[in-house]
Amino acid sequence: AWMPELIATLEEEFPDVTFNIQTGTVAELYGGLDEGRYDICFGTKNAKYNFKWIILSKDPFHAVLPQSYPLSRETFPLESFNGTKFLMPGLGFDDDISAVFDQYNLHPFVTQTYVDDPAIISMVEHGQGVSMLSELIVGNTPNHARIVPIVPEVFRTIAISYKEDKILTIAMKRMISIARKRYSKPF
Repeated sequence: AWMPELIATLEEEFPDVTFNIQTGTVAELYGGLDEGRYDICFGTKNAKYNFKWIILSKDPFHAVLPQSYPLSRETFPLESFNGTKFLMPGLGFDDDISAVFDQYNLHPFVTQTYVDDPAIISMVEHGQGVSMLSELIVGNTPNHARIVPIVPEVFRTIAISYKEDKILTIAMKRMISIARKRYSKPF
């Protein structure tokens, strides 16, 4: 969601610098960062990894429901995930959601998936279960599912990470500075 604007700005300021953008699972990206294949990562702060973290914002989770799902109000009580057929997003997002389930002692019937976010939403649209996705994801994905805020609010923490011993270039420092200015939101 943020990369196109961020990279366009940086390319104007640093026309001789090449920005190589990679996507992947949490394990792939943070593994690449740990091995030195990547300089910095934008992602979810994850306690499993020992990096320097620059917190940008919280990214609230929303319930992803079929249109016909019965709700008494336009919010979804977190405990309502208990006992539901839950489509667990893959690619590392399961870490963030599993942490919420553990923190609140929730026990849905989890179906692990290894598909992208639009596929999860499509599965929900077709009545195959419910899910939980972040605002950044559902806000940028056309869909016909019912997207509802969760109460109490639960979220993932979006951060920039790099290895503690990494010497940041001027371009990397500028990228971090621009990202903090444009995308940081107070908690």
